[in-house]
Amino acid sequence: MPNIYIVNHPSQEPTYINKHVSAVNPIDWNTSKHHKRKFIKREGLYLDSNNHLIKDTLYFWGEYEPYSDATIVNNTIPRAIHTNLKPVMKLLPTSNDVKNTDPYVYGCFRNICCGRRKTNYNRGDIILFGNVKNRRIIEIDTVIVVDKTILVNILSTTSQYYLASADLKFRITNEDFIEGLMYIPGIEHFSYVPCLPAGKVSTNGLNKDSMATITYRKPTFDLSILGNIDGINGRGFGWIPSSKLKCTNPWLVIKDAVTKDQNAELGVYVQPI
Repeated sequence: MPNIYIVNHPSQEPTYINKHVSAVNPIDWNTSKHHKRKFIKREGLYLDSNNHLIKDTLYFWGEYEPYSDATIVNNTIPRAIHTNLKPVMKLLPTSNDVKNTDPYVYGCFRNICCGRRKTNYNRGDIILFGNVKNRRIIEIDTVIVVDKTILVNILSTTSQYYLASADLKFRITNEDFIEGLMYIPGIEHFSYVPCLPAGKVSTNGLNKDSMATITYRKPTFDLSILGNIDGINGRGFGWIPSSKLKCTNPWLVIKDAVTKDQNAELGVYVQPI
């Protein structure tokens, strides 16, 4: 039986200087003390209800702290669609001026603990990223099934992930680096991003990006369905040890809630940056 780890991420979007509809805001690297979330439009693959892999443009909530272009689409959340995600080609001056992108879903599913220190993750454990409300309701951004863990300080400084998380403190400590399972046909448990494929957006004469922001909402899930939560708070982290689980297959319970109750699809691959 797996342990369930809850990572409570904020839901705030970046600050947009030009708030007029259709305006494009170049978003610089996030140097604030808070992480930001973006409603992202990017090519990828999703798994439909018949377990078929479908290639499409995906809309999803995620994190990418480096540069992107944000096109304002409306006056409610999400206010903008983020495209043109740009890799960081050099390290910024100091580690304190940047935020790591966590989780990283572009070409792979990765997590550098995001504030959790010395957590002993085991293969098959489930990490839920999202915005926690009322200490038990989570708006799900990403679901990672732990595949393997390695030490962050042995990562190459030229790796794709490092370029998107140039915070040196993660390289010089013994934080666990967790890589999520990629989707393999026939595998029982896999990592995914709840998403809205562009092919499923009914425009009704409106701009498709605008309709996507109106149509898609983060899947919500009641964590108490899984079991008794330890340690969750308004800004931090929580977990449900396997000994306190109420169900034998929590991954399936979460997946069913995402796909059936919220009508979201399972994004299992996002184009690398």
